[in-house]
Amino acid sequence: MSKFLNNYVRVVMLGTSLAEQEANYFAMCLLMPEEMLIPDFKKIKAWKKGKKFLIEKLANMYHVTYQIMNIRLSNLGLIKNDNKSTI
Repeated sequence: MSKFLNNYVRVVMLGTSLAEQEANYFAMCLLMPEEMLIPDFKKIKAWKKGKKFLIEKLANMYHVTYQIMNIRLSNLGLIKNDNKSTI
């Protein structure tokens, strides 16, 4: 399975059509690129203020919702996503 499909399968996405789900995944990658997000994640994680603070801070930095950031971090394998609901 390709890296895209492997990551895609691990994310619960809003939308019923495959095209809409792919567009949502693309938007997450565009708004929160792995090459930028991982260093920011490591820097803020070092502050040791907890998971909720970490997600809130990153969500504010990238101008996305808490839930979307939670999903993206989980998708990258940086955190365990405890939220079972869809976005």
